[in-house]
Amino acid sequence: MRVIKFRAYNEITRKMVDVKTLCGRYVWDNAVDPVYDSADRMISTAYDIEDNTHLMQFTGMRDKNGHDIYEGDVCIGENIRHRENDGRRPMLTRATVEFRNAEFCLGDTMLSLFQGLMVMGNIYEGGCWP
Repeated sequence: MRVIKFRAYNEITRKMVDVKTLCGRYVWDNAVDPVYDSADRMISTAYDIEDNTHLMQFTGMRDKNGHDIYEGDVCIGENIRHRENDGRRPMLTRATVEFRNAEFCLGDTMLSLFQGLMVMGNIYEGGCWP
């Protein structure tokens, strides 16, 4: 059974947080730091996912270094169904993880069809791009 968990990126604090609670349009990370919305109103540790917070779901997979892979991560990996021009090596793909058509994908291919995946960063915080 796949573990269901989320993380969220808040544009105001510019922080990525592990989501502990979801309730309606708010997420809580149980952090100590107060969070303010765009009108400088304190909203405690609740992040409003409609205004300034982006919610991302865990794919159930980890990269080759043991890091969790979430929606919005930029990954590089070997597509086991496609080969490079020499016909021997798996095709290397770098793309953003998205949830489309009821499955997690890297580019246009199901995430589960990749081996040697490595998280390079994410679409909100950047990262290292090869």
